[in-house]
Amino acid sequence: MYYNYTTTCIGSELEGTQNLVAYGTGANAQEAQEQAIKNALNDVIFKGITAGKLGCAIKPLVFEVNAKEKNENFFSNFFSKNGDYNKYVLFTREVALDKEIQKTHNSIQGTLKGVVIKVLLSNLKQKLVQEGIIKSI
Repeated sequence: MYYNYTTTCIGSELEGTQNLVAYGTGANAQEAQEQAIKNALNDVIFKGITAGKLGCAIKPLVFEVNAKEKNENFFSNFFSKNGDYNKYVLFTREVALDKEIQKTHNSIQGTLKGVVIKVLLSNLKQKLVQEGIIKSI
């Protein structure tokens, strides 16, 4: 059985937030949840979000080629265990996963978690502008 672990937009709100479903794996449930949040932010920043609700797509915040490598120090700190990435998301709830998929995945790759989060998109853009990673809009 195949399952798609793509970060998906499920809604947007007026105050500059995007509601996303994201997935992550880790040695335990807490690590998997943290990885899911990091995966969602990485997608928002560098890939954009194209899957999900119609009219809810997000273009990548950073368009520059190799921006992650050029700003490696910032992003390493940002996504570190005690990094600032948590300031730009609100955890809302876990996603119920198919028990058979989760059992198979967990035995092969570690714990799998799906989460619904709110990304504080406006605040995240502002942080990237302040750090000189993107230009002011």
